[in-house]
This record gives sequence, C-alpha cells and structure tokens, in this order.
Amino acid sequence: MTDNEKRKIGLGHNLSKEETDYKSLFENFIAMVLEPKINIDTYLKDSLERVRVSTRLADKFKNLQDAESIREGCEDRLNTLEHFKLCKGYNQRPYSWMWDKLKSQWGVQLYNYYLPLKNNACELDKSLEVDYDNS
Repeated sequence: MTDNEKRKIGLGHNLSKEETDYKSLFENFIAMVLEPKINIDTYLKDSLERVRVSTRLADKFKNLQDAESIREGCEDRLNTLEHFKLCKGYNQRPYSWMWDKLKSQWGVQLYNYYLPLKNNACELDKSLEVDYDNS
C-alpha cells in the first residue's frame, strides 16, 4: 500500500486485516468464556452468601430461589454459545431454533459472526451434541 493510499483510509474502512482481527476477537472471547467452561458458582458468590446468612426460613428459601434462577440463566447462555462453537468446529449447521436464542442472549454481533454456518449442508449430529441437562 502506498503512502497516498494510507492517507485516504479513514475510520471505518474495510480492509480484510481488520476483519480478521475482529474475527479473532470473537474467537478469543468465546474460547475465554468456554475453555474451561466458567464455573457458574463464582457468579453466584453473593447470592449463595445471602442464602448462608439468612436467618428466617422464608428469606433463605427466597434467596435460594434467586440464586437458582441466576444459575439457570447463566448456564443456558453458556450452553447456547457452546452449541454454536461446537457447530463451527465440526462445520455443521446449528439447529434452527437456536438462532433466535443466540441473537436474544448474545446480541447481533455474535449472531452475525455465526451467520455463515446457516449455509452448511447438514445440522449438528446428535452424537456430537453436548448433553446440556447433565453437564
């Protein structure tokens, strides 16, 4: 690239190097979240502490319910992300119902990142799928 071309490039230009840097940013983020899979209990530290110090049985029960709902939400989001990472690794198409889930839980940018997987010929094989209920 000449000096003249470098001067013409401004913010928001579309060079392929930036696209690969953006792509690697998503890949690094996903690897950081899933490898090793985040221990959800670390996110629940405050909620579990409130359960432990609750003196009334009703307070303890409510705090335990709150902690369980937080755990289920975090685990569901991580399972969705893990499904798409697995599909990308095996070059398979994710299940159709998972696309809306990905968009609502992780946003449009991650949805667009995985969008090329929609063109794959076959869906993820059941034998490759993670058993989300027993993980």
